[in-house]
Amino acid sequence: MTSLPEKLRLKEMAEEDLYFARRDRELVAALRRQRLKTQQAASKPSVQPASPPVDYRPHRPGALYRRLLNEILQILRRQQR
Repeated sequence: MTSLPEKLRLKEMAEEDLYFARRDRELVAALRRQRLKTQQAASKPSVQPASPPVDYRPHRPGALYRRLLNEILQILRRQQR
């Protein structure tokens, strides 16, 4: 049987994993939208098959990974303005 502190730690880890998984999916979707816009802007009317969803979720993202994701979010926000 696990102790209360261990249960709380596991709960926090699960919540963090869910947060970063959701954020990763949003980033991938935003990058795909941006790529689609640039392809359409190139005036090449070509139909391309939809790419399969990316299911890459690191188990425990480190500080470098989080910083990289934050920078990508900032770039995407600047480009949407």
